[in-house]
Amino acid sequence: MLKKYRKKLGLALKIAIVLLAVGYIARRFLFTDDSESFPLHLLTAIKTSPLTFISVLFLMVLNWMIEGYKWKLAASQQVKITFKSAMKGVLAGVTIGTATPNRIGEFAGRIFMENEVDRIPLLFLSFVCSFCQVMVTFLAGITGMFLLEDNAGLSRNEMLFIYSAGLIFCLLPITLRILPKKWKEKASQLRNFPTKIFFKILFLSALRYAVYVFQFMLLIYILRPEFFCMETLGFIMVSYLVVTLIPTFSFTEVFVRGSIAALIFSTAGYERIGFIVAVLLWLINVGIPSLVGTIFVFKLKFAGKE
Repeated sequence: MLKKYRKKLGLALKIAIVLLAVGYIARRFLFTDDSESFPLHLLTAIKTSPLTFISVLFLMVLNWMIEGYKWKLAASQQVKITFKSAMKGVLAGVTIGTATPNRIGEFAGRIFMENEVDRIPLLFLSFVCSFCQVMVTFLAGITGMFLLEDNAGLSRNEMLFIYSAGLIFCLLPITLRILPKKWKEKASQLRNFPTKIFFKILFLSALRYAVYVFQFMLLIYILRPEFFCMETLGFIMVSYLVVTLIPTFSFTEVFVRGSIAALIFSTAGYERIGFIVAVLLWLINVGIPSLVGTIFVFKLKFAGKE
């Protein structure tokens, strides 16, 4: 009887996640009175250079395939997992992430796609993928600052915050030494994580970051070709770094990303294009995969084996 109610509760939770994800995306981009008219900009990009826009969509698929392979490499240290199953977990996580702060719900999609009873080790392993991605973003962001004059207009205090946050994040692995004994046992896969696999995931994270940046550059090339230059690369790197360091909620994330891009790009007088491209990329890289991920949310195993 208890198992029956758990399954019903799990189904209700899955339906709620799907409705929230679909409703959020529709509210932001299909039924909006926003003066920026993002669907119109999207149509403009498609009409202006259809082949280039198709390239942006192809890179979105490549982006999530890379992330799926990263998760397969990490999760294989605990469970037998196929690339297909890893992709399902990643996409379901994107859908759940639209309803959680900083898309932290992405972890749930990954660990609940598997039948593993003890999912805490999987939670620690999912941290490896995120850690590598943020590390790459931080290092690239610092590099981007050197490509720009006056550090993209950031003040001394803002620079200090960025460096401090990055340093603290990079030192997180040290906390494994001070975890409670019970948690240390759960994190054994993380403490003994193969160095070779770690560097593979780090390389894939760098490749995924390059895909992000290339997508941003392609959309700028379509909408504002005159702003397609090396300085633009620096603005993109710095804006990604700042977005990573600032906590956001699902209902504000997309416009926080746009606002930060606008702030960074404003030093060159292109705040409007920075805002538009950042929001369009969220629609492509998060909105579309979130809709696809709704299919796999119903395959999650919140109640164990289902």
